[in-house]
Amino acid sequence: MVKLKANNVDVQIRGKDIVKNFTIEVSKGMCTAVLGPNGSGKSTFLKAVYRVQPISAGMIFLNNQQIDKISRKHMAQEVSVVGQFNNIQFEYSVYDVVLMGRTPHLKLMQRESNKDHNLAKEALKAVGMYDYKDRNFQTLSGGEKQRVILARALTQQPKLLILDEPTNHLDIRYQLEILSIIKSLGISVLTALHDLNLALQFCDYIYLVKDGKIHCHGEPSHVLTPENIADVYGINCDIFPSPIDGQLMIQYHLSKQDKKQSFININ
Repeated sequence: MVKLKANNVDVQIRGKDIVKNFTIEVSKGMCTAVLGPNGSGKSTFLKAVYRVQPISAGMIFLNNQQIDKISRKHMAQEVSVVGQFNNIQFEYSVYDVVLMGRTPHLKLMQRESNKDHNLAKEALKAVGMYDYKDRNFQTLSGGEKQRVILARALTQQPKLLILDEPTNHLDIRYQLEILSIIKSLGISVLTALHDLNLALQFCDYIYLVKDGKIHCHGEPSHVLTPENIADVYGINCDIFPSPIDGQLMIQYHLSKQDKKQSFININ
């Protein structure tokens, strides 16, 4: 398992500060979430970690080594990514897409072994897509594509899994199943999520972001409080234990002024 650390990271896009002084640590075997409203900088930070978006200040380390000093191939052996948008333009089958997860582990022109094929099949079964293995990837729904891309990431056998809104396009059952699978892997996970209840249920540590800065961080129950949620998201809520298993749950509600404003906007 790997450890990730970002020290005082800034990201600018077209002269605008998007990520401001992020210091974030992902401990070995922990599921760490970056939460915040749309436009708060969480997805941009994840892109900086997997080297799609350059940083303008600070440093990011993977196992105490600066990520820009690590070869792309070696980093792909350690880290896999499931992004929000999965545009594969070619006419690949679902199985071929998932098998691509083995590419970082193969030498030039090396053929996949029985082990590689078995890993791809097991990953497809894990996300409930094995029966679709011969389908054209382009014919799948958004949620089905997301599950296939996760299967590809699992086939890669990463030590760090980066997930940018992994439950987008998924119905409730698959949201829970996918996050349960990820949690059961016991590997380091860095994820951006919208759903705060899912973060409470599956994450070990949370960084709450507002306007490109880290507002607070800590264990989920200490960070996701009514006061912090109101401050960052501008919404009131109650937090209470589930009568079934005691798991903390968030219930949102609009203030009278919010309801009045919503009615005015509709009309």
